[in-house]
Amino acid sequence: MKNQAWPWSGPIVITELPADGDYDAAHFHLVDQWLYLGTIKNQHDAYEKLQQRYAEPQYFDLDAYKIQLRFLLKLRPKQLLIETLRLPAEEAS
Repeated sequence: MKNQAWPWSGPIVITELPADGDYDAAHFHLVDQWLYLGTIKNQHDAYEKLQQRYAEPQYFDLDAYKIQLRFLLKLRPKQLLIETLRLPAEEAS
């Protein structure tokens, strides 16, 4: 089985909005190279999770990959906002 290449330039933050569009009730998820890294509260939280990802071995989860592929590239519900996470080195340039 050949996997879909990661289509973003880096890690992404997925904002999951409730059906009523209330941004204050949104959930934020961090994904990098098809690895689900968990929910985050803010950018600092995202950077910490990325540091953990690089410090500890991560294993590819085929089931998680299939779910992400389906929702991010095929269905793309309008309640999902996808943004590439700007890393600190990118913000300085």
